[in-house]
Amino acid sequence: MLIRADHAWRTVQGMLRITVGRDAGEILPEASARPLLRAVGPTDLPGLRASLDALAEEVRAAFVRYVGAVGK
Repeated sequence: MLIRADHAWRTVQGMLRITVGRDAGEILPEASARPLLRAVGPTDLPGLRASLDALAEEVRAAFVRYVGAVGK
């Protein structure tokens, strides 16, 4: 799961840096969205966001399980 998460985040970050640079805003141009969606898998941007959010929750749960909760 951690390898999958690392691969997904590196793919998204790399594709965004290549297509829109470091200052990507909330709205992703269609020309940038198409290759990103092909590389990552979901068919639309809301699906991609949902997939990444779910993956982030899995990683956080693993962190808490193995390392412990971080105090606030």
